[in-house]
Amino acid sequence: MNFLNVLIGMVSLGGFVFANPSFYEYSTFDEACKSVFKAPKSKTISIQLDDREKNIIESKLSMELLSTEIDIHLFSNESTLEGYAMVIDQLGKHYPMTVFVAINPDLTVKDVVLMIYREDYGQKVRKRRFLRQFLGKTIEDPIQVNNDITSLSGATISSYSIATGVKRVLLKLHTLKDKIQSMN
Repeated sequence: MNFLNVLIGMVSLGGFVFANPSFYEYSTFDEACKSVFKAPKSKTISIQLDDREKNIIESKLSMELLSTEIDIHLFSNESTLEGYAMVIDQLGKHYPMTVFVAINPDLTVKDVVLMIYREDYGQKVRKRRFLRQFLGKTIEDPIQVNNDITSLSGATISSYSIATGVKRVLLKLHTLKDKIQSMN
């Protein structure tokens, strides 16, 4: 594309230039499930938060939830629960990244998989050396960059975003554990 084409494009958009986000798909949902859970059986439950649950989560997150419906994936071997997972979109610098967060039945982090990354920089957060920091974390852990999580140079915002997302998943599952067990 030459300079004239760029100039024409800018003029036709009223002088505004819109950048398309990059798109890196590192894992599909099925690939993430198979890499983390060996369980042959899975089901998805949708939970509608009641006002009490919504208030608890919002107060602990210090933010308003955009949706009161939460999808949780359960994985089991016959009658034994192997764990839970949630797929979340966590805002990076400009665009959301899609993250698979797997949780053990005891509500500790089992694994974290970066599924889709939409920024030009920072995709180093998909590396195991970063993601393994989350393994075994609980709701009691800070899960904060510069506390118990070390950020990656060149991926600082993404490091913060994934840490925040993992903490949110743990908080939601911890708040909803009784409801989840009654639906299973």
